[in-house]
Amino acid sequence: MKYTSIITVFTSLSVLTACTTSATQTDKPVASQNQPVSASNDTSKPAKLVETYTAHISDRDKVDEKGKPLKNAHDILLQDRKNYYDFNLRDQADTPSKVFAKKENRWSQGKEFSEMKWEPSNASDPQRGYQWKMRRGVEYQIFEGNPDVKIQVYDDGNIHVDPSRNY
Repeated sequence: MKYTSIITVFTSLSVLTACTTSATQTDKPVASQNQPVSASNDTSKPAKLVETYTAHISDRDKVDEKGKPLKNAHDILLQDRKNYYDFNLRDQADTPSKVFAKKENRWSQGKEFSEMKWEPSNASDPQRGYQWKMRRGVEYQIFEGNPDVKIQVYDDGNIHVDPSRNY
């Protein structure tokens, strides 16, 4: 008898909750397992590739214009672009870049993408800035060797750096 009254209370609460929930949510569409969720609900868009270029990292790319050694890989990659465009110091495997052909983008030293001269999709999110993403071992190759790397610039502010051949 004691358990019957407890079961009755739980059943009553379940029915009451089900009735009030269905009454308040009738104006919202419910996606079933067989129906795909509308694309309009997804606000994130896949990043689009802006450009791809190749850079050979030589010893002259590892120091700034004053001869001071650079301390991180993305500064070395920017120095490669400065050497290519500003100082006409081009390595055989270097190819042109639309994004870094603009002087403001080469000399930015961490400038936010929203301030760069091409329009990335994350320009409205200035705290994010641009992100250099390198596969495991690529940064080591840049510091310790003279690799050829493939750089892919995306409209969401990501810059992917991959070896252009296996070492």
